Amino acid sequence: MIYLSLNQENEASHLVDVDWWIGETRLIIEQEKINTYGNKTISVRVSSINSVVFDHMRVRKILGTPDYVPLPPFPKAVSMKLLIWNCRGAGNKAFKRTMKELEKNHKPSIIMLMETKVKLSSMGLFFNKLGFTTSSHVDSMGRSGGIWVLWDPFCATVKALDVNAQVIHAKIQHDGYSDWILSTIYASPNPLLRDTLWENLEEVAQNMNQPWLAAGDFNDIDVQSENCSLSTNTNVA
Repeated sequence: MIYLSLNQENEASHLVDVDWWIGETRLIIEQEKINTYGNKTISVRVSSINSVVFDHMRVRKILGTPDYVPLPPFPKAVSMKLLIWNCRGAGNKAFKRTMKELEKNHKPSIIMLMETKVKLSSMGLFFNKLGFTTSSHVDSMGRSGGIWVLWDPFCATVKALDVNAQVIHAKIQHDGYSDWILSTIYASPNPLLRDTLWENLEEVAQNMNQPWLAAGDFNDIDVQSENCSLSTNTNVA
């Protein structure tokens, strides 16, 4: 379990390493508090949804590793790094500063951005300087939405298969590795439109015969207890 404390008045970037065998994680944002220095902070808790024993059993079953053999420190089939970020606006100075820091620290091959709120053409030179010279994208409608998938062509080949306002399906190719499918998602806050997305994903899943990663902002919650707000208004859930 990992705890982070973020100062509300300042921007902060934290690099968090999570053991590779953890299958699912939960991110819990706690209400703001006053620390010993009089500053408002927001606590963020990251933990595994399942027990360590369960995650170990799951990985051993996938790898075919018996109980008496230690799990490898890191999977051997990792092909590339992805950066997935609901940035809520990609045209300001804070975004550019943070994007440069993330690229420097993590060296991703593919960047997936949601809720960009600006046109990619206005940011093309910025990403070109970072080495991400190719893209598949859906620009925002006014100040709403937007999905960008950008990549370094020297690290991966990305071929868009289907593109709409809620998802970009693409085939990822990389020398020495099997092809796989990447779905970058920004689900509509409108429940009716979001249902259309889920129908699309279900259809894709039924016909999928390759490794598949679906990631992004689904604008949905599993249970009501996951819904919280940092508002000081106690009437807001």
